Amino acid sequence: MIRHDIILNGGARSASVLAEIARKATDVQLGLAIQEHLHGPNPDAEEAARVFGDYYVLAARHNGTAVLDDATRESLRAQGRSERHMHKLELLVRHNAGTNALSDVQLSLQCEQLGLSFNKRYADDDRRTMLTAWADAQFRAAIFNTPLVQSQSSPIEFLLNAPRDEIERARSMPPKSDLQEAGESQPSVQSVRDTDHGAPAPQKPTPLLSEVIDEVVDGIVSQGHWKDGPGSTAEDALRLVKQFCWIVGDFPVDDYGQRHLAAFDRAMQAMPKTVRVQKIWHEPYEVAKKKFPPLTAANTRKAVTFNKDLAYLSTFAARMVTEGLWVEGQINPLKFSRKVTVRQKTKAKSPWQPAHIEEMLASPIYVGNGGAKRRLKAGRYIHQDGAYWVFLIAIYTAATQGEICGLLAKDVVYREGVLPHLIIEENHLRTLKREARERVLPIHPRLISLGFLDYVDCLKAEGAIELFPEFWINDVKRGGDQYRATVWDKVIDRFRRRGLAIPVGNTGKEADFHSLRSMVLSLLDRDSINQNIVKDIAGHSREGVTAQTYQDLEASGGLDEVLGERLSALLRLPDFAAGVARQTPRLLPIKLRSR
Repeated sequence: MIRHDIILNGGARSASVLAEIARKATDVQLGLAIQEHLHGPNPDAEEAARVFGDYYVLAARHNGTAVLDDATRESLRAQGRSERHMHKLELLVRHNAGTNALSDVQLSLQCEQLGLSFNKRYADDDRRTMLTAWADAQFRAAIFNTPLVQSQSSPIEFLLNAPRDEIERARSMPPKSDLQEAGESQPSVQSVRDTDHGAPAPQKPTPLLSEVIDEVVDGIVSQGHWKDGPGSTAEDALRLVKQFCWIVGDFPVDDYGQRHLAAFDRAMQAMPKTVRVQKIWHEPYEVAKKKFPPLTAANTRKAVTFNKDLAYLSTFAARMVTEGLWVEGQINPLKFSRKVTVRQKTKAKSPWQPAHIEEMLASPIYVGNGGAKRRLKAGRYIHQDGAYWVFLIAIYTAATQGEICGLLAKDVVYREGVLPHLIIEENHLRTLKREARERVLPIHPRLISLGFLDYVDCLKAEGAIELFPEFWINDVKRGGDQYRATVWDKVIDRFRRRGLAIPVGNTGKEADFHSLRSMVLSLLDRDSINQNIVKDIAGHSREGVTAQTYQDLEASGGLDEVLGERLSALLRLPDFAAGVARQTPRLLPIKLRSR
């Protein structure tokens, strides 16, 4: 029957081969697992090793996909697992739900690393064997700093070769955190204080940081410190706090201190700014960081950026204190702030020059191209869409990339009796940094002469909601991010191929789309132009009591007065696109626009 079964199933690994897989996999995994234990007792690492050990056992039982059902939970609790341990295991299983802990591709790579041949017929057996070995390695790593192991002449060799029963005996001793949870540590006075019924007062378990992040951020939003919505400060801060939790570990809120911020500080210094954390934080940080690209001067985070992150964490910490989750001074993120010189702050990027703008407007996008997906190749087509208009709007309004790409068709106002204008306000696509960014901007006559209002009419005729709908049809990159990926970056690459110099600031940072705004505002920085009007155009707050409180032209003179005043300033700009010919709007199918 056995021979018949082997023939039907295409053969099987021999026991000696499976044993070899287990031995080598345990050796390699143990080498990785004990790295966190070599410098002395580390309760956090020991706890993590125990949790990952159980996780790999669960994955081995279900061919790579960990399942934690009620029966398994009870079985683990009966074996002495604490509620804290179970909670962390639950989070790990939930976080990796639907993914295989060791896919066929990963298994093939592991076999190759171990010097073994991979055969898909044996994949299920190899996977179970390897995951079981990984679990054993994690359990062994968790006891590295126990007296049993440290008393050996060669602790690592003992840990690798010790019989399973000795490992199990050492493993059966719960870690310090579990002993405390079980009540074996010295009880506090509060913990033994009786209630009115003579029973000990129940102790509410301390929540993990991950369990309170969302509600704390909501509290900050309710206070008005952060704005909510896509692209908002709340969204950025929520990502950052979750990144902090991912890097330093998810612990009960009482456990956090300044040393965790120090660890976060070091990790962020070592992380290239090109790393997109949300794409990789499904993996443990220690695993993910091994795949980071090399750190170079070009991809190192700037001091200004890191100080902004610390400001987010400081606001979060203050709200944690307000909600009674942390005590005053438990964490002080701003102590890790970097020094930023005035030179670094004001001249980090160099603005574009009018000569660069002329070169951009001489590109095939504006003088004739090859059509869809060939917009930077010379040809006879000119199509009006986001690739055509976003740049033009920027150089005639000083609006930001996010503000322009997030415009709705209804935000373009050109009814009779009022100067044509754009309304910059929050909407379902994006939020604004600050209240002053809500403003109205006159539409420059050059944009009108090039057919901008005709383009808007065509959009409305097809029922579009967004002014540039092609930037909002993808799930991953949206709005300004999509514009940068499909248009701007390619325009700049064309600059490089043509050997044109891109302005570089004193920190080595190249000019980008935002540098267009710097250029426009620099050109408006003249004694003959009222700088309060320039601040209104830019969406910057006016300074001084008189400017902030008493100078409100819209209330006293009406919208047209405001628009006329701002238009008079914008008309002082060079007429960059005077040489661009007017085109009849020709809209491509939406999936081909701005490509």
